[in-house]
Amino acid sequence: MHELAENNIQTNPFDHHGIIAAVCKDLKIAERIDAVLGVHEKRVVTPGQAVVAMILNGLGFTDRRLYLTSQFFESKPVAMLLDADI
Repeated sequence: MHELAENNIQTNPFDHHGIIAAVCKDLKIAERIDAVLGVHEKRVVTPGQAVVAMILNGLGFTDRRLYLTSQFFESKPVAMLLDADI
């Protein structure tokens, strides 16, 4: 018990987005889009990752505009949802 108290434990809210992200991974949506469009090293995110992010955003902020995407992802574990170190 004492050892556990010394470690920093961090929790991240997934809400329903963890399920949606898992379905996107199972369907390989990002990989399929990247295979068709290609991936350029200069981009921070691939086109496929951007589409998955838009899917997650659309299912989370149904009444908000796309320019508020950054606010949506501020409280989300982006690296876990998109499998990327962004």
